[in-house]
Amino acid sequence: MPELGAEHWRTARVSALAEYTEVSAGLIGHDCVPLTTAETTGVGMPAGFARYLSAASRMDRISVTSVASQAEYGGWKEMLHGIGFEGPELRLQPLACEISLPTQSELESFESQHRTTELPLVVVVGSHEPRKNHLAVLRAVEKCWDAGLRFEILFIGGNSWNSQRFDNRVEELRSQGIPVRTASAVSDSDLYSAYKIARFSVYPSVNEGFGLPVAESLMLGTPVITSEFGSMADIGRGYGALLVNPRESDDIARAMSELLTDDKLYEDLVAASLSYSAKSWDDYARETWEFLGA
Repeated sequence: MPELGAEHWRTARVSALAEYTEVSAGLIGHDCVPLTTAETTGVGMPAGFARYLSAASRMDRISVTSVASQAEYGGWKEMLHGIGFEGPELRLQPLACEISLPTQSELESFESQHRTTELPLVVVVGSHEPRKNHLAVLRAVEKCWDAGLRFEILFIGGNSWNSQRFDNRVEELRSQGIPVRTASAVSDSDLYSAYKIARFSVYPSVNEGFGLPVAESLMLGTPVITSEFGSMADIGRGYGALLVNPRESDDIARAMSELLTDDKLYEDLVAASLSYSAKSWDDYARETWEFLGA
């Protein structure tokens, strides 16, 4: 199972196959968000995820995608001892990240489509669901503008469940003259151009199995403001990330202010990001298949 399967009819069948047949059963464990931060998930997801974990308990192996997901699945595996289950073997196999450097024409195309000012650009990548913490980012944007800092911000990602409050806040800030824009279904070239043109990106999620936008930003030499814990900190610490408490909009605003005004800090983070590297998707696929298909 490469992804979450929350439907009861599917997890029941997978559980039966894993427990009562001779097949080798395994899955890729991305995170335990519906358990650890259930308040950020849609109605019904925690219950569906519990059934998924019931099937997972019968598996032989789980490939976990980050140190953070290893901790989550490791804690769950310890719980299984209470019902007499040993639980599956866990192996840390972090996700990959590959990017393409945008060409000059791609950069110019992005500028013409998505830029509205000559101000520094800040980019936020991810769907507008509660877990991504975009309301806190908007509050930090407002605080920075109230303090006299001037920049434009672009959110790249589609709407998700419970995104109406985000949409409303975007309109409120626009009415105040703050250049906040959103874009969805962008091409890879536009996404990479956004990272490349941006002064920095912001990704203060409250829970991630991996945090791909952190890696993408760093691979393009763009500093990123991200959360001080979990997989995001594991990726970014020492590699061009400024770590913040995502539950405090004041801390996000502080970091944004520093990257907008402190050129020495900004240049140091750019230099640090250039040393970041990640495995290819081919390498990830090969090592994961070798483990799960053993």
